[in-house]
Amino acid sequence: MANISLGIGVRLFAGVGIVLILLAATTIISYDNSRELIESANWIVHTEEVKVTLEEILVRLIDAETGQRGFIITGEEHYLEPYNIALLEIDGKIEYLRELTGDNPVQQKNIGMLEPMIDDKFDELQETIGLIRVGDIDGATAVVISDRGKGIMDSIRILLSDMGAEENKLLLERSQKPEDQRRRTDTLLVTLLVAGILLGIGIAFFTARSISKPIKKLTQDVSAITKGKLDVRLGKSSISEIQSLTDSLDRVLASMKLAILRTGAKKEDIGLGKAPTVKNDAGAKYKKIEEVKDKKRG
Repeated sequence: MANISLGIGVRLFAGVGIVLILLAATTIISYDNSRELIESANWIVHTEEVKVTLEEILVRLIDAETGQRGFIITGEEHYLEPYNIALLEIDGKIEYLRELTGDNPVQQKNIGMLEPMIDDKFDELQETIGLIRVGDIDGATAVVISDRGKGIMDSIRILLSDMGAEENKLLLERSQKPEDQRRRTDTLLVTLLVAGILLGIGIAFFTARSISKPIKKLTQDVSAITKGKLDVRLGKSSISEIQSLTDSLDRVLASMKLAILRTGAKKEDIGLGKAPTVKNDAGAKYKKIEEVKDKKRG
């Protein structure tokens, strides 16, 4: 099987690449979690809006009753102002409630029951108001004390309360979901962070070791060659740059061996082995100078 030689740059790039992949994964998870939290928060706001609309419907009905009673007692038209406002707004409130709960079959069914109740309530209010306008106070009073309107209103209150309870249940579920997501995400992010740190340390250690070990071996081989050991066996390296240096040194070593075989020279003659000392060099130079002087005298 052939040796795969990887350069230092490739090794460093691979190590950094793995760390960047972990960083990208962490970023994606954080983004996805943020998106889900925002979506959950929007659903919580949506649920609160449904509850507010339910309360507004009840308030409009109470306002309508208040206007009716004030008109029955006084006969003054301006007392019907709360009734008239409620009559104008109630249909819009119901339609808005239907739109808000379009994803909830239970609430859609409840709205289907609520609408005829509200129609019955306004029919009862309109009946008493009509009787007062024609001067039939006794007739209007009889309708009021019959408790027909009270019964309708009690049924409406119960249904609106049930619809509110349904929204509270959804609110509890939707409030718990972001907390569960946060805990899961925190655990995953911490795991990725720890894994990234450990992986980064491991990559740095093994990369440095894979670079320093062959460089140290090559340095030892060069030192041995300079001391005259031409039988040094140069090893193979998986790092392309170091292997290139090793190949070059191997060719130089082969050339030196060939030169020695052809010329019969000694290692010291080509600069290998023990280097001459400074003292010997100085003595040789002095001897040559004396020889030159003697020749001139002669």
